[in-house]
Amino acid sequence: MAVEPGLTTLAAAGRRGLVPDVVLGHCQQLRDGAVALLAPVTPERTASALSVLGAQLGHALDAMAGVDVLADCGRIDVRSPALDLTRSARYVVFVLTPTLEGVAHCQGRVQALGLAPGRAAVLTVGTRPYPPPEVGAALNLPVLGSVANDRHGADELAAGRVGRRSELLRSAQAVAERLAGRLAPVVPGDGPTPADFSSTATSPPPAAAAAGRAPRWSPPPTSTAGTSTGGSSTAGPRRGQTRWP
Repeated sequence: MAVEPGLTTLAAAGRRGLVPDVVLGHCQQLRDGAVALLAPVTPERTASALSVLGAQLGHALDAMAGVDVLADCGRIDVRSPALDLTRSARYVVFVLTPTLEGVAHCQGRVQALGLAPGRAAVLTVGTRPYPPPEVGAALNLPVLGSVANDRHGADELAAGRVGRRSELLRSAQAVAERLAGRLAPVVPGDGPTPADFSSTATSPPPAAAAAGRAPRWSPPPTSTAGTSTGGSSTAGPRRGQTRWP
């Protein structure tokens, strides 16, 4: 899949201002119907694009009517170019391994972000050596549960094969359902409160594309674009996800 259009081309266009339609114009529709804003393959170019876009990317994502936004913001620290995006997220999910090191690392980031109560939760990868409730208590955050530490399932998913018996898939589905039930609907123009992760919108049919490339996203006249809830950030303003080692 080509990385352009994507975050790099959006950064160039964003110099003249950023609105939802501009963002959608630089997205690509995936084969499963999800819509993705693809980052460059190198961290340096990703950091440069995010630095150019700044906080306006978060505002534009938050203004997308009828669209659930999930952003993977990577390992957040005080120098991260995705810091503005994470802080503007309506809900942040911290994903970490339930170890002493993982909890200590995440604890510092939670404090640095200074998120208001009710805007964040924790999700563990596996349940050893410490169970999710203990991790949540240590971080003083609600717990969404855990995703299975299923390397075989992850390899199968990366290869485009989704097995019905995948422990990873089953645990991810359970977390998604729990998250959807926990969050309140978004009212247009409201403040940074948790968002509704369910979407009744349908994706438009993909436009013709060159072989080997995903079609470029073309927003329908009614702006009823939809994104998959099974994907990360986690987030845009409606939700963010920070992944820890």
